[in-house]
Amino acid sequence: MGEQATSEKDRRFFRIQDWVYFSYRLVADTPAGETSSLPVSNGPQQDLPDKLSELAHESRLVFRKLFKDNPEAAAAITLLDRKINLLATVLVSQSLINSGQVLSEVSLSASGVGFFASEPLPKQASVEVTLFLLPSLYKIVAMGNTVFCRVKEHGPMAGRYWIGVDFIELNERDQEVLFGHVLKKQAEDIKHQRGLEA
Repeated sequence: MGEQATSEKDRRFFRIQDWVYFSYRLVADTPAGETSSLPVSNGPQQDLPDKLSELAHESRLVFRKLFKDNPEAAAAITLLDRKINLLATVLVSQSLINSGQVLSEVSLSASGVGFFASEPLPKQASVEVTLFLLPSLYKIVAMGNTVFCRVKEHGPMAGRYWIGVDFIELNERDQEVLFGHVLKKQAEDIKHQRGLEA
């Protein structure tokens, strides 16, 4: 990542509470001297942010001219585009639910994730984490190790286990996307909080 690379301290410092489609599974321990097999994050969701960015860039000049020449038509097309995006999000979300993904509130950073589970996990267990960021539905698959597992004694999650996982394998592109997502969400939360305090 060169000069744009973020330090481990930065990745750990920026942490948010977020809702994502989330699942995990235990994986066999990797023998000494071998690397674990990190699944490739592919599929339509993986390329969705880039495709949306490209489409936005291509349509910007067209919409600018259209808004100037025919603002009513441009407004109608914009509304239709929003409806299509909403429908696509619903369909993809339903597909994720059918495939075992659960919409979950997690504590998220570019270096790890914290989540609730109904069953405990041993410390230093090898875990494969799959999550889809919202609203982009960008898919991230990471390998990690559990660093803690604590039972929640009070509140609505009483009896469930709060589990922390440190990522040990996360490809560079996914890490950059995840870090950008965390920064953006944190900025939105700060803006929202300032609005409430105003």
